[in-house]
Amino acid sequence: MKNLTVCFLVLFALCLLNVSAKAQVVLEPTKDQYVQQSITTPFTLTSADSLLRVRASASGSTTVNRNSYVRYDISKVKGTLTKAELSMTGQLAANNATPTVPDRADIHAVDDTWDPATLIWTNQPTAGALLGSLEGVAPIKAADFPKPVFKVDVTNYVKSKLSSSASVISFVLSDDKLSGADLRLYSSRCSRSMGQLPVQLILTGVTVGVENVENQLPASFSVSQNYPNPFNPTTMIQYQLPQAATVSLKVFNTLGEEVSVLVNEHKEAGTYQARWNATTPSGVYFYRLQAGGYVETKKMILLR
Repeated sequence: MKNLTVCFLVLFALCLLNVSAKAQVVLEPTKDQYVQQSITTPFTLTSADSLLRVRASASGSTTVNRNSYVRYDISKVKGTLTKAELSMTGQLAANNATPTVPDRADIHAVDDTWDPATLIWTNQPTAGALLGSLEGVAPIKAADFPKPVFKVDVTNYVKSKLSSSASVISFVLSDDKLSGADLRLYSSRCSRSMGQLPVQLILTGVTVGVENVENQLPASFSVSQNYPNPFNPTTMIQYQLPQAATVSLKVFNTLGEEVSVLVNEHKEAGTYQARWNATTPSGVYFYRLQAGGYVETKKMILLR
């Protein structure tokens, strides 16, 4: 009887751990954009402009200051929220390797009515309550890897939005004290292959509807056409795994000679990206993905 009780308690504990593991939801921005004081017309971030910015001139300049906005869809979030964090990969701007003051990004609540199609510096909504800050960010350059991930607790604000049945939630990242900060954060269009994650909203103790694409696994093995193509000298290759598999992603020339190994490891189910920074001559190349019994080859063109 005693052994039976012990087994029951162990199983119960494992169940609790399993429930806890499934109760964390990661939301990525449905909208994100930065505004710059000298830019007087709206613009939308593209895949080529994947960085959000938080900047304030130490000299008091009125042209370089920048704020960044992020918005999330919380309409499908259910359950009892226990914790909410904004999680972001950060680096200093390339010209700011030795800052004289700590770089900081202040996180504020902000009205959800901002629209990327019309948002500019002069009509940006007023920042609300200060929810937290990133302070003293280390001088991380664009080429450094891995880049640090910073987290800011925003639990109380997210709880208040959920309790009011809000469908979206927004934040502005700014530097209100004009400290000379020049901080870069990643947008939702950033490359994932180097560990560069966008400004994510991580919710613990909740669930989302099954129709939420962010939490669904791929339905089948696949590898996408590289982008850009043609390219010079860097291109990205995305592939999907519906289940865990040993993955091999290699590049070959037209003679069938192996010129680069991009991936050669066991990976869990999910969607991944690999980067090829070509050091070879211009020409036609092929990349081949092998995962489990799945094999597919595609052609790409390097133009220097």
